[in-house]
Amino acid sequence: MIKKITSVTLASVLLLSVATPVKAEEAKEVKEEVKVEQKIEDKKEEAKEEIKEVKEEAKEVKEEVKEEVKKEEVRKVKATTQKVRLDDKDVVIYGYNIDGENYFKLRDVAAVLKDSKVKFGVEYKDGLVTLTKGADYKVLDTDQKEVKAESEAMLTNDKVKVGETDLTAKAFKIDGNNYYRVRDLGKALDFGVDYDEEANTVLLSSEKVAENKEVKEALKKEVAKEETVKATKEFKEAKVEDQAKYEEALAAAKSIVDDKIATDEQVENALKALKEAEEKLGLKEEKAEVKEEKKAEDKKEVKEDKKVEEKEVKEAK
Repeated sequence: MIKKITSVTLASVLLLSVATPVKAEEAKEVKEEVKVEQKIEDKKEEAKEEIKEVKEEAKEVKEEVKEEVKKEEVRKVKATTQKVRLDDKDVVIYGYNIDGENYFKLRDVAAVLKDSKVKFGVEYKDGLVTLTKGADYKVLDTDQKEVKAESEAMLTNDKVKVGETDLTAKAFKIDGNNYYRVRDLGKALDFGVDYDEEANTVLLSSEKVAENKEVKEALKKEVAKEETVKATKEFKEAKVEDQAKYEEALAAAKSIVDDKIATDEQVENALKALKEAEEKLGLKEEKAEVKEEKKAEDKKEVKEDKKVEEKEVKEAK
């Protein structure tokens, strides 16, 4: 009996010795898993804290940006003191001068142009303003009213259409009304805009003002040849009627050069007429230019000779 019990005990001990390492391994694995899970949780908490800090910083930056934008957007502006003329006639229109450029209300510009060939209509419907070239405009009681001497302006991008096309124009909202840069309106609505600095006057024209600066410069250059042309043998020996045609073309060209609201077509026609008059005299363009260059060279030589003489006089003293 005792022998039997001893055998059973030994068997139990052997069984336990085999099972114990297995359970120890399992416990170790469970412990490791718990550690990993804890690390994951810790990392999650750290990430949450970091995200919270980033959000707080972003909020602060956003507020700072808002303040800066607000400062930039709202600005003090003054009413323009410049006169306005349309096709050489004084007109009444009030607006603001911002950074050296004039801004007017759409309806005020429409009122000024209503009897010209560049008139346009203004329609407001469903929150959208539509401008229609060539349409009649009925002046409202609120049009062409004097503006405050000083006010506050904010850039606006309210949508405006010219026919089916979006209006591309810089604009400011001032006292609830939109004021548009007049040069942008001229470009979009086909009327001329220029400025007479001497008279401190904005010049509006029912024709497009010359935009091709190269052509106007060419006309100025041609007009500047007057003395050279008249000194040529060809001019002196030309028929009286040909001389008269040149004088006539020259006078017209000078007028166009001085005209602030001359169109490209007018400039081109004046240049063409003056060159044709020169050819009629027997002057070729190349020949006239050579004479002009020679004249410039002669002046330069005279200037140099004068400098040499002055130097010699000083040295003699």
